[in-house]
This record gives sequence, C-alpha cells and structure tokens, in this order.
Amino acid sequence: MLIRIEQNDLLFPGRINKQKKLDDSVCVKISSKIMMKMMYLNLHIVLIIFCEMWTTNMFSLRINNQLVEPYFNHTYQMKIKGTQALIFYMEQAVMTHRDTFKSFKATFYSPYGLYINGINNLEETYTVNRTFWMITNASLPIDLSVNFYIPTAGDEVLLNFTRND
Repeated sequence: MLIRIEQNDLLFPGRINKQKKLDDSVCVKISSKIMMKMMYLNLHIVLIIFCEMWTTNMFSLRINNQLVEPYFNHTYQMKIKGTQALIFYMEQAVMTHRDTFKSFKATFYSPYGLYINGINNLEETYTVNRTFWMITNASLPIDLSVNFYIPTAGDEVLLNFTRND
C-alpha cells in the first residue's frame, strides 16, 4: 500500500523506535537525521513509501448508554464512503442495524449544525438532570456537529449518553 508521509509525520516500517498506529497497522518513526538527508535530496515535502500493511478504510461508530435503563452499548464498523459527514453514517447504521440502532433525533441550530437530542428513544434532558449525548473520537470531544464532522479511517466515534455533574 502507498502511504503519504508529511514532513512532520515520517514513518518507516521495520525499525524499533517509536510506534504510531495508522490505518490498522503499525509503522515506526524515522530519526531526524534521515529527515535531514531527505530534505537534502529535495524530498522534504512529501515522501511516498511502501509499507507492509492493509487498509480497511473503516471507522467504528459506537452508541452507549450506561446511565438509565434500558442500557445499551453497540459498535458498528462503518465503511468510509467519500467525504460523507457523520450524520450519513448514523442514518446508514439505523437502516442496517434496526434491531440495535433504532432511531436518533437531531435539532438544527444555525450556524452550528445538527445537535443530537436522542438515540433509541433516549432523549437528553439537560435542563432537568444535565444529561446529553456527548460525541467523541478516541475519547477526545468532536468540535463539529454531526453534519460537518467527516470520519476518517481508524476513527473511533462514540455517541455517549452523559451526565454533567
């Protein structure tokens, strides 16, 4: 597989130094000396290398509620389809996993976009008990609404029913 390597993100397979996960595979960072050599060879902008890996072009979409009954925790492997926003994949999950991802409810707020109010008939009640649907990627909050956030391969998107205590 071809990998595009940027100047600040050099990776090379087979060296034991510092590992970094990339598209379900592990490659290892090249030392700064090799970077300087590549700059000398006018390869400082982009270097394309072969890496022994496979690309799944998938991300995981997980819905989780451990606060109120009925509890649920379901993960769906979603295939990346171009530059579709997260809302597209949520719709796909509802259509293909109707037994576990029954529905979601969203409200549009201009200019911010769609806000997720509920999943599987469990709606947030922030003004009553400070609950809401938090959306994260690998435990980091997503700063965009579901109609603007575009998942990439390897993302771990979590829609978690949360209480702000």
